Amino acid sequence: MQQNIAILARELLNQLERTEMPVCSRIKPGLSEDIIDEKLKDVPFLVHDDVRTLYMVFNGVDVAGHVRASDIEIYNLQTMYDLDLGVLQARRYFDPANPYYMFPLLLEDSNGFYAVCRPDCTVSSVVSYLKAFDPEPCFSSLENLLTGLVRGYSIGALHRRVYPSSPTDMIAFAEIAMDLEPNLEYWHRKRDAIRQLAP
Repeated sequence: MQQNIAILARELLNQLERTEMPVCSRIKPGLSEDIIDEKLKDVPFLVHDDVRTLYMVFNGVDVAGHVRASDIEIYNLQTMYDLDLGVLQARRYFDPANPYYMFPLLLEDSNGFYAVCRPDCTVSSVVSYLKAFDPEPCFSSLENLLTGLVRGYSIGALHRRVYPSSPTDMIAFAEIAMDLEPNLEYWHRKRDAIRQLAP
């Protein structure tokens, strides 16, 4: 599993470079396993091994300074914080009474984020979208999330320089995710909502 995560993470970086996404200039190099382990000691719950593997390939995005969301975007105006900021977010929102708490991975301006479940979590999905701490299962594994992003960029659904993104591209990505996760309702609802809003 970890080998697949590393391969997909490198392919995602290749796709970002191929499509000349602005975020490429802000990608931070990966960290050693020892450094990752040391930083994650500050997280008050177990962090999934796949998250560790991802940060070995690249350490998120440099978000320092006044930058537009579109310049640090990896997916849908969301970015991946470097490990230091990820740890800060995990500590900030951790509630020992919340059995669903997860490690934040992709974050957006509106305070919603895609997060990876801790290994002992009881929710049905490894990756969920959280807003107001109400988890919506959206990917059964980090591997499927990365696969979806790679496929999305490879077909052009996530490659855009004009904002906001077109409904056609958003629907195309939702359908990629639906193909990966046919048993999860999140992407069905997202696709249908986009269709209703489309002109």
